[in-house]
Amino acid sequence: SDIKVLIHMLCKSLQENSSDVASHQQDDRELYNASYNPSISQVLELEGHEEAYCDTLKRGIWRIANDVEEIFNQTSQIGTIDVPDCDNQVMKKENAFKLLCKFKCNNYGLWNEKDECTASFLFVSASYVNHSCDPNAQRYQNKNSCNTTIRALREIKQNEEITISYIDNSAPFHVRNEILSTGYFFTCDCIKCKNQE
Repeated sequence: SDIKVLIHMLCKSLQENSSDVASHQQDDRELYNASYNPSISQVLELEGHEEAYCDTLKRGIWRIANDVEEIFNQTSQIGTIDVPDCDNQVMKKENAFKLLCKFKCNNYGLWNEKDECTASFLFVSASYVNHSCDPNAQRYQNKNSCNTTIRALREIKQNEEITISYIDNSAPFHVRNEILSTGYFFTCDCIKCKNQE
């Protein structure tokens, strides 16, 4: 659930040291950690589009953020997650709201064989891959796990941005852009969209 994910992220943030993760040169281990065990600072770098959410969605996210702040004020353990005992700003509902927005904008679904989304998860490194309706790569979910792989669909030139499609890119132009503007808060300006306007 959103609350469990948020609590895990908030607890993790209290256990991290204050070193600037972005200043390190990424080696294979750091890239692995960014994907499978991201630091709170890496999550906070992601786009959240908090200002773009409709009022109804904002109210729902604020309700969850309030619940999380209340949970932190009342308990020392949630399931298997130890809640650090402190009066830290990270535990405040404003930060919970921002983290939830970032999670909602950047999460990936875990889909079963019936094409039903059964869970959501966050891969920070995969979240940096932008959308195109004419992508040069595709995200694949590894069967029976939450792992995700991004594979090239064609040769990618040096310095060319790697892109995936967030949606069904075979849909008509107006449908694609409606989904992107309401669900992802941007209008696509890829070559395919420019040619179909």
